Amino acid sequence: MKVIRVLGMGNILNGDDGIGVHVLNELRRKCLPENIELIDIGSQVLDILSFCDGAEKIIIIDAARNGNKPGHIYHIGTNDLSHSSSFPMVLHNFKLSHILRTSKKIFGKDFLKRIVIIGVEVNNIEPKIGLSKRMVEVMSRLVVLILNEIKK
Repeated sequence: MKVIRVLGMGNILNGDDGIGVHVLNELRRKCLPENIELIDIGSQVLDILSFCDGAEKIIIIDAARNGNKPGHIYHIGTNDLSHSSSFPMVLHNFKLSHILRTSKKIFGKDFLKRIVIIGVEVNNIEPKIGLSKRMVEVMSRLVVLILNEIKK
């Protein structure tokens, strides 16, 4: 059975930064196939590497701050990753391009065929429990996007 890992990133104690973890919690309420693993990796972006081995596909959900309006969704698929290793997205103070370069060295260039990144532009990442109204509004779109990605 092909394993698909959905990695939710973020710190739920810092407001919207916890969006990835909150999305995982919503996905846990769904009836998902047995081959889907939902993993909360917190804010440790380099832990992504430890969950790549043995997975057919990796879907990463995280907060992003790239200058767009809060709620903007970045859907970076395998084609995007293959053509642009300098994509400007930042995941917890690490440029996506740096993570991808490291991953390609460890797992080979085929690694990019297995990874999808879904980022959400956030505004409030200060100490606070819970998401802003805008993130709550975007949550259902994120869940649908991830469920569709799982089916591919």
